[in-house]
Amino acid sequence: MALSGGELLRLGRIARKMSQEDVVSLYGGISISTYRRWEGGKTLIPYDELKAIIEQVFKLSFTHLLAMDLQTNEQLKISA
Repeated sequence: MALSGGELLRLGRIARKMSQEDVVSLYGGISISTYRRWEGGKTLIPYDELKAIIEQVFKLSFTHLLAMDLQTNEQLKISA
């Protein structure tokens, strides 16, 4: 099952135990409302922005995040 950009943001953020505010503060250049729209799937996140947040803020490789299995994803959703 392919994850959306917003789902990838949420997965990475929760894996790193960060708040949405933490992500925005570390990434910079975007508002909290923009980030929330991206993560919530209300607005599509540009690929370059998604890749930068995953790699620069979450310190994960895109490949690693995409490889997380569905069971881990479900456990993270429950703990959020």
